[in-house]
Amino acid sequence: MNSSRRRALKRPAVLAAGIGVATALGLGSVLAAAGAASAATDASQQNVCPPGTIPGATNSHASTWTDNGVAVYAGRDFTSGANAAEVEGLLVVGRNATIGREAGVFNIGTAGVGSGVWPSAGSVMLAVGGNLAIGNPGTAHIDVGAGATDGGSPATTGGDVRVGGSTAPTYAGPGDVTPYFMNGGTLTEKQGVAATAPWAGWGDTLTALSADFGARAATGTAAAGSVLTLTSTNAAADPQVFTVSGATLAATSEVHFVGIPAGAQSVIVNVVGAAPVAWAPTYFSDDGVRADDFASPLYGKLAQRTIWNFADATDVTLGGTSQILGSVLVPHVNPADPAPTLTITASTNGRIMTNGSIVMDGVGNELHNYPFNTGVLSCTVQPATPAQPEVPVRPETPEVPVQPETPEVPGGAVVPNQPAAPVDTPAAATTAPAAAAESASLASTGGTVAVWLVPAGIALLVGGGFALWLTARRRKA
Repeated sequence: MNSSRRRALKRPAVLAAGIGVATALGLGSVLAAAGAASAATDASQQNVCPPGTIPGATNSHASTWTDNGVAVYAGRDFTSGANAAEVEGLLVVGRNATIGREAGVFNIGTAGVGSGVWPSAGSVMLAVGGNLAIGNPGTAHIDVGAGATDGGSPATTGGDVRVGGSTAPTYAGPGDVTPYFMNGGTLTEKQGVAATAPWAGWGDTLTALSADFGARAATGTAAAGSVLTLTSTNAAADPQVFTVSGATLAATSEVHFVGIPAGAQSVIVNVVGAAPVAWAPTYFSDDGVRADDFASPLYGKLAQRTIWNFADATDVTLGGTSQILGSVLVPHVNPADPAPTLTITASTNGRIMTNGSIVMDGVGNELHNYPFNTGVLSCTVQPATPAQPEVPVRPETPEVPVQPETPEVPGGAVVPNQPAAPVDTPAAATTAPAAAAESASLASTGGTVAVWLVPAGIALLVGGGFALWLTARRRKA
């Protein structure tokens, strides 16, 4: 652990997440202000990602903004296929993570082509509750935090990996660069629950967030066909809310937003229905202007402003090979677990959240980190505080039991002294120790009185005989 390069953290991530949940359920401009205030607490960090102004996913910029919030969350397993390329931002996996890249590099935390919204150098960029496996260690490797630096002297670089179980192949240490490229960060395995402890309540947070989104009344209309047109009918509403069935969404390849007020920080699209949804959009526009072009200033705006809330489905596929704009929230788990809840072949631009498993299996597909504008899914500057595994406590040496004191004689009765044995008592008749102890324990029972009656009786007999003899002599006289 490179503890010397750690900067002091101002607040634990669990507290930050708790505050985020509360604010997320409120939404609106208050959330944006709260997020900005939170970001301002650490001036030494890079700039907090500004809502709606992050450009398209290009490689023309490196780490421009800092975000240590969860970018991709799989409450169960995470599996990337042979040709999947990268996950930008913090990846948290509840169970096992398998990187199946066939050859070359799978980027984690940072990206060559992405939003440029990266976790802090030296912070956790991959947290796995179970085991971490690299499927083809001879030809492929993970590259964690490549290019991340705080610019200090000496500089903090790379990103950290926390694993609750074990690694396969086994991580041999900082010099092990096949298949683990850490770029100055650390990989720590066998952490148990400590590996993902800062996000222990994240699944419940997502469930509550989805339910809150789903309960909101629509503020516009959804007209569907091969094109989905979402038109605002309430210019004062923030967030803007739309509802569409999963079957309707699956049938569309284009999404057009119309009349969304300039001041609206967030657009929630509730996708309802429990049936499997397979959606492969190829075009996004805002008031008639295409937004999913990398060069478009609308790219980041729609990516940060929009969230697709699959409120009921347990099997969602984000298909095709294009760019999907907006965060995706799937709170439920596939009942056929470990079958995936979320399968992704397209590239995404937003937060990706599910309590189930994720399979990322496209050709060169990338998950770009565009934080949602408001609430718990928004940009978070403060990195999570990694939990340290508890050191087993040696049991204390048990105390020697205290011998109970000899009980006092009840009632305050006095035990009489044992009378001296008669002179002519044979030695063999001496009272055995156990018998003597037993008689001594008797307080005023009949056994003690009997000891005194024997010599008294003898004295009476002798005295009585002498009196009879004396009387007889006087009569003779």
